[in-house]
Amino acid sequence: MSHDPTRSPARRPRRLASLIVVLLTVLLAPGGAAPAQEATPIAPIGAGTGGASVPCGERLGIGDATVACLTIIHAAADAGPVDLSVDGAVLLTGVAAATSTGFFALPAGSYDLTVTASGQPETVLLDLPDQPLEAGTAIEVALVGSQDDSTLTGLVLPVAPPAPAMGDASVRVVQAIPDAPPLDIGLETGETLIAGLVPLTASDYLTVPAAATSVVVRPAGAAEVLFPVPGFTPLAGGTLTIYALGTVTNPTGITLLTVVVPG
Repeated sequence: MSHDPTRSPARRPRRLASLIVVLLTVLLAPGGAAPAQEATPIAPIGAGTGGASVPCGERLGIGDATVACLTIIHAAADAGPVDLSVDGAVLLTGVAAATSTGFFALPAGSYDLTVTASGQPETVLLDLPDQPLEAGTAIEVALVGSQDDSTLTGLVLPVAPPAPAMGDASVRVVQAIPDAPPLDIGLETGETLIAGLVPLTASDYLTVPAAATSVVVRPAGAAEVLFPVPGFTPLAGGTLTIYALGTVTNPTGITLLTVVVPG
């Protein structure tokens, strides 16, 4: 990864030299562009819905209340390593497939975010001009889809679940398997938690107990299990995004990538 403090002369001055790049550990378990959503503060630490929101920089330990927090998730089925540029300046290089950069901090503002093939700035895979990053908010930007079938696109996902009750956590699933049918995610007992999640979309947040949980993935409305999601334990008061990525044509290559924000 590299950090280039220069800025594009065509853009208003940026304090890129002040960028704080702090990587969090991200767990990797075996197993037409989307519109940006308005960012809102991530869920507060602690129980109930009455507590004050904690700015992402403080919650993640990467800055103060004035910064925004961003992570890039490379969940494309067949794209090689990628680079991230911010306002034309290369910030991160060589982000491998099926990985996350971890959260890093940027001063609040609007940025041109560009994802290119690594070392090939002319090969633009994702272009998000004037992406707003508000102080205190956290956003996941995911590269999903497939280059081969021209479904490569981006998801801009605010980390903004409802505040969980004491002992609970918030979990959502991103269906990043481009050739999969709509999927149901449910318990082994047959109960469906998320129904009909179509490719290259994200579910709403679910509130779940912060305890070991195992779920299975089925074609929507069917009993057949496509693959299990191994046991995971979300952190009380935290948020967890599970990315299912790979292709149905190569089921042994389906993997799960988790992005965690602690409580």
